[in-house]
Amino acid sequence: MITNNISTRIGRLNLKMIIAVGAILIVFMSVDMLFSIKSSRDTALHEVERWSVLLAETVRVSMNTLMKEDKMDARFGMFDAMREEIPGLEKVRVIRGEKVNELFLKVREKKEIPREQKAIDNYRKKIEDLNAKLKTTQNALERKDIESELSDAQSGIASAEKKIQELRTIKTDPNELPNGDIDRKVLNSGKPEFLAEGDKLRVWAPYVAHTKACGSAGGCHVGVEDGTVLGAVNMEFSLAAVNSEMRKNAFVEAGVKMLLGAAIIGCLVLMINIVVIKNIRLILDSLNKLGSGDLRERINIKGKDEMQDLAQGFNSVAERFSAIITQIRKVTGDVA
Repeated sequence: MITNNISTRIGRLNLKMIIAVGAILIVFMSVDMLFSIKSSRDTALHEVERWSVLLAETVRVSMNTLMKEDKMDARFGMFDAMREEIPGLEKVRVIRGEKVNELFLKVREKKEIPREQKAIDNYRKKIEDLNAKLKTTQNALERKDIESELSDAQSGIASAEKKIQELRTIKTDPNELPNGDIDRKVLNSGKPEFLAEGDKLRVWAPYVAHTKACGSAGGCHVGVEDGTVLGAVNMEFSLAAVNSEMRKNAFVEAGVKMLLGAAIIGCLVLMINIVVIKNIRLILDSLNKLGSGDLRERINIKGKDEMQDLAQGFNSVAERFSAIITQIRKVTGDVA
């Protein structure tokens, strides 16, 4: 009965060891999985951020090209095409800094407005010449032609004056005005900003003027100091596909690690049974035999650990017990 109770306790001990080892492995695997997911997400975000900055530079160069060709209205079509062709790109907008409007005014005052003013001067001179010619012309048909030319010249002056007025008025699309703290922060600092929220990543890439590195491809702004923040490109990406792929990989990795953990637990249980439980059961069997009256029972456990010491202790007790029984039998025989 005692030995059976001890055997039950050993079984429970074995189960407790399995549970303890399994719990430790589960904790370690959970921590490792969380760290792996975070590390994978950080790596993916870093790559997306790096790629988005390069994309923003491409947008800037394209905008410069459109500006040179006086086709800035085509930028919205370009943004729509980018959203359709680039997976995950949901939004593209240009944030225009105050310096850009100042530069546009300077360029217009220096190049375009003088051209219109020169056209006005030419029209006025032409009007003077036509008026002088009109005074000396008697032919009705010729006078009609001169009057028609005078009307065209006056229309040209009105058109040029209207053009000058338009050139001195900078129209900015409301969507291109800074409308948030991050917009203004990027324009003030000249440093990119990244904001990841759930399945969304928002990127702000500033356009900083580098007048010493102006090129025909990239373009440059004349009349601005080096390092001036002219604007920024704001883009929004969907990370749903990236996050889904990472979760899928995490589950697969977790499954593999769980199988590996189960194999490790199995090996540990097997080793415990071989090294510890087997010897304990051997000692229990010897105790049962000794309790049944087999005084010749001895335990032979090889090694230099506690189990071997326990076996030696059992053998010593069995030897003494056997000697006592033998002595009792001898005394009993003598008395009889």
